[in-house]
Amino acid sequence: MEGLPKHPIYEEVIKPNSFGANTNFFGPQINEGDKIVALYGGTFDPPHNEHLQCVLKLYNCASIDKIIITVSSGKSKPNASPSQIRYELTKMMLTEILGSNPSRPTEFKNFITTPEKNNSIIDLRYEAAETATTITELRTEFPEHKVIFVYGSDYNKRPGTNNITPLNGWAGNFPISFFQGITQLQMPRPEGAISSSSIRENIKKLITELDFTKDNINDKIKENYDNLNTFATENQMLPLVLKHYLFYKSKINSMQSGGYVKHKSNKHKSIKHKLKTKQSRKSRTHKSF
Repeated sequence: MEGLPKHPIYEEVIKPNSFGANTNFFGPQINEGDKIVALYGGTFDPPHNEHLQCVLKLYNCASIDKIIITVSSGKSKPNASPSQIRYELTKMMLTEILGSNPSRPTEFKNFITTPEKNNSIIDLRYEAAETATTITELRTEFPEHKVIFVYGSDYNKRPGTNNITPLNGWAGNFPISFFQGITQLQMPRPEGAISSSSIRENIKKLITELDFTKDNINDKIKENYDNLNTFATENQMLPLVLKHYLFYKSKINSMQSGGYVKHKSNKHKSIKHKLKTKQSRKSRTHKSF
């Protein structure tokens, strides 16, 4: 639709106090009067302040009617934490900020108390099998809206990402024309932002240094309260999210340090039990004859 006035979103996102001057749009133009659904997905392992800032910028953009945040299945990342853990941590982060200080009229807590598809501005969901499927579902769910796919500028820095936008590389079984019909919003990476992989590595070192286990985690958090707050700030996480992420990781760490031997012992015990039972059955069989 050439010649139609641009949508106000094009003005909103280039403001320095919103998205920043380096924000880029790719794909068809969103025109004045169009309703918008923004799709922002990620692994969120763990969720940190860059993720939060992206959501806040979308949340403060009056041109967007609905924001769908999707937590990926993690299938493309074998070492990712379970999706349920990542979902709960992301919800915790959003509730901590938006639940207490909503900057738009719609009460964010409606989403928290009623996580089903509803009339709140933000919905947090599990991602479908692939992004294309999610977009297809959104087009069906919001037939009168245009979909904007939101992603970070760090995507282009990843190995093998030769395309200018991620959707071009995610075509799969969908024709490229399907993705060319989606407007994509590339968010600039904040200066000094830390990556999730770096945070995970720092947390791994922290758990080893402080000897966190599932049995001592509560006492250790109390003992190191101030240091953990500093750690959270340095790693751009909310302290509450860090605390719960440590609970999960400490449990995994305990399983890895002692769980295998225990499992092995149980396995042997199980085998012995089966052999004993089998021998007992043979003995009973012989007696019955």
